[in-house]
Amino acid sequence: MNNFTRGGVTLLHADSSFIKELMQFCSTASGLHWPWVMVLDRESAPVTAPGSAPLCHYHIISGDKHTAWQQVLSGQTLREGIYCLKELSGFYSQFPELEVAGMCTHLSVPVILRDGTLYGSVNSVSKQNKQDSQVTVARLVSLAKIIARYAEELLVIEQLKEDNYQLALHSYTDSLTQLPNRRAIFDRLPALFSLAKRINRTVLISYIDLDEFKKINDDLGHDTGDALLKEIGQRLHHIVREEDIVGRIGGDEFLLACLGPEKEADQEFVIRTIKDRIHTTLRGQYTFGNLCLWYEGASAGVVCVSPENCSVDDAVKLADTAMYKEKKPGGRADGPPPG
Repeated sequence: MNNFTRGGVTLLHADSSFIKELMQFCSTASGLHWPWVMVLDRESAPVTAPGSAPLCHYHIISGDKHTAWQQVLSGQTLREGIYCLKELSGFYSQFPELEVAGMCTHLSVPVILRDGTLYGSVNSVSKQNKQDSQVTVARLVSLAKIIARYAEELLVIEQLKEDNYQLALHSYTDSLTQLPNRRAIFDRLPALFSLAKRINRTVLISYIDLDEFKKINDDLGHDTGDALLKEIGQRLHHIVREEDIVGRIGGDEFLLACLGPEKEADQEFVIRTIKDRIHTTLRGQYTFGNLCLWYEGASAGVVCVSPENCSVDDAVKLADTAMYKEKKPGGRADGPPPG
């Protein structure tokens, strides 16, 4: 089996029907039989010199399912140099189907991008002998040029997609903690509410505010405060499931959200359990270089709401209000929320 992961392999393989049509067109009345394209993984194996291509990351595209002899011939081509007119008689014992079909010559032409990188090769076998096959190589050269331009367009499109993805990722990620930011949280919460409504479940919202955080910043410096926020984010991330929502609202405030219980009788127990887990997780010793800091933890307001009669905004406000009721004296500098 061929091993391929990313880069040009995935791109070309994703739309190989176009390449197959080109190969079919070039094989018509040209002396070429069963043409195929060998594509290297551009990211893991950028190659500019014939004969130096590693053979662990490549993919073969052919009109039909590729065969062992196509793989072997392509591999030898890459080892010996990409331009190839090779007599097939030496392979008859290993692959008798080539002799039965009357194939005499293996032809191979490189697919080279404009930056000089070897992208792969176009291959075929022919019933013509090695000398007479020179003319048919021109068909493969033309095909290789078309594939090269096509691959370059796909690579540009893929790079644009990657750039857009990274831009979106950046806009949805808190730069300090690497958790989802406020925008990401409020974009995901409606889906959680919709799911809970569909399966007749409640939603649990935990609004977390770090106690005495301003004092830590003032006494120990903002670098220590930032380090604490990062560690708090990691600890919170470790106590949630993959499908749960955890993120930084802003400043020293974090939010957790997940599906709640179906039965009303279970809600108080679950709320107490989540509060205890948050307090236990965040309270303790934090080490930042030579500094060891004992941190008493955070105030967490946890509410359980029904998606049938409570909106996302109202649920977050309820959790924020519940957090203020839990707040230790002196832990918050800006006072309680306006009534």
